[in-house]
Amino acid sequence: MNKKNNKLDLGLYLQNVDLVNKYCLKSLNQAPKIKKIYIQAFLKDFVEATDFVTSKKASDDIKLKASMFFYILLNQRPTVRFQSIKTTKSSKTMNDGDFVISCGITGQEQINELLEYLGNTNYLKSNFKILTSKQVPKDGIFSYNLKIPGNAFFEINDFFNAYFPNINLKRLSLDISIVFENLPNNASLTPTVKQTLNLCAFK
Repeated sequence: MNKKNNKLDLGLYLQNVDLVNKYCLKSLNQAPKIKKIYIQAFLKDFVEATDFVTSKKASDDIKLKASMFFYILLNQRPTVRFQSIKTTKSSKTMNDGDFVISCGITGQEQINELLEYLGNTNYLKSNFKILTSKQVPKDGIFSYNLKIPGNAFFEINDFFNAYFPNINLKRLSLDISIVFENLPNNASLTPTVKQTLNLCAFK
């Protein structure tokens, strides 16, 4: 194991010990942690981020590039599914929908890398205000949801600017859900979420 991994393991251990002491937990297994992170975007958002779509072939090309975006970001093949959306038009309820492209990560190292990146770009900090005055749910599970633009990932933005200049990632909206578990239900949500994020996101 290299020095970086040793440092990461030691840091995680010390943070967990701090959480155990703070919330009077019986073991490290009860410490708050991040279980999974989901990232998704609607295909229509990729279309809207594209300067022109003139044919079905061009639309298929966008699907390919959307999948490529997620593959480059998380090094895994994304899932594509159709999501129905109910809309109301002229007093009539209609079923509409769009394709959703998504990925989920559970590996601790990959979670830490993603959160560290988002922490350095201030996207995590800027969304803390939505947690104000909220309490931890009774089951200890909480999903911290935020939206960020596609160009927040600078390396991918540079790649798309160089090879796919007709796609403006600044206009792409990504939905990110950070799923926490084991949150102590007698605690305020904001400081608990901040502390759990602190090590990996704000080094």
